[in-house]
Amino acid sequence: MKITKSQLRELIREELQTLKEAEEVSFSDLDKSSQDMVQRLLKLFNKRQPVAIFDGIHGKILMIENDQHGSNSYRFDLNEIKQLSKLKIRWVTGGVREISIGF
Repeated sequence: MKITKSQLRELIREELQTLKEAEEVSFSDLDKSSQDMVQRLLKLFNKRQPVAIFDGIHGKILMIENDQHGSNSYRFDLNEIKQLSKLKIRWVTGGVREISIGF
């Protein structure tokens, strides 16, 4: 089953609104340090834009598209692991359709 970015964004938005823990924000709504973090993470994964950015009671969440089709999850390479360990992130999840990073 294929799902478009907009369908994924809408599903995520519905789930997060149900939880009332976070709301989607634009890049320009973020403070300078959060914008820098988003830019570093996008560069690390060779992306130009996120699927979505959320801000909530547990911090911020960046969601980017997973291009590794045909896999049950995202496989991080050694360079990505090293770079992620240098950044001040809280967690990372490599899902089937997206990579979610909490910071």
